[in-house]
Amino acid sequence: MKLSRVLSRWALVLTGFAAITGLAGSCTVKEDRTNCPCFLYIDLHKLPEKMRMPNSGLWLDVVAHTGSVVKMETISPSDYSAPDWVIVSVPKGNTLVSAANGRVHMKPALDGRSITLPEGYEADSLYMHSDIVDCTGESARDTVRLHKQWCTLSLVLESPDALRQYDFEIQGTWSGISTADLSAIEGKFRTKPRRLTPERFEVRIPRQGDNSLILRLYSENPDGTRGDEEYAYEVGKAIYRAGYDWFRRDLDDVTVKIDVARCDMEVRILPWDPGQNFGDIVI
Repeated sequence: MKLSRVLSRWALVLTGFAAITGLAGSCTVKEDRTNCPCFLYIDLHKLPEKMRMPNSGLWLDVVAHTGSVVKMETISPSDYSAPDWVIVSVPKGNTLVSAANGRVHMKPALDGRSITLPEGYEADSLYMHSDIVDCTGESARDTVRLHKQWCTLSLVLESPDALRQYDFEIQGTWSGISTADLSAIEGKFRTKPRRLTPERFEVRIPRQGDNSLILRLYSENPDGTRGDEEYAYEVGKAIYRAGYDWFRRDLDDVTVKIDVARCDMEVRILPWDPGQNFGDIVI
């Protein structure tokens, strides 16, 4: 190993040590350390390389056992205490650590315990981490491992009337995610799938807590405005019958083929492989 690389690594170690000792300056070894903070090391080395790029921020939320928000901000690689970790001083006790990459429209609650998608938007391409960390000692460690929190629903029209155009709207009753356990939170979800071609549409759906998703098919007027509702498909129940699981740690994607003339659906689940798909994410 070259001398310059060795010196660089030692510089990082000394920088981290200086930060820790500076934070700990108010408590000495001889004192009662019950009220001294715990130094929480948040390890980022498991982040995919694409999420460590300068233009890719990581939303980090740390909530103490008292309910107070210790840290809630978007950090960039230049903010890390070292290339792979962040140090946070927290009160002793169980601490909630959550992190997200890809958050655009979803808004965090003031208490840091949930994020919610406003009505009218499709889900963000959101990866999240959540853990309750035992911070009752002098130091603790948590490793951020991100998991996929949305389903891409691809819609394919079978045998459409060549002289007609169609439009869709999807509705559900879940629009938020708990940062404590990544479970779905109730809220009105409604958005319009993106049209890719006259026969293909696509929409990202946030994690759901039941199978209540409804897909509404509308005719389209000659001027491009929405016409009459043609049919309401119980798409949530259809993908459930096909074996879809909204409680998986990483959500799969789905393709739904719709025969407009017969008003029926064919569902195909596209399993998510983080090892393969992380390289294709959209930030």
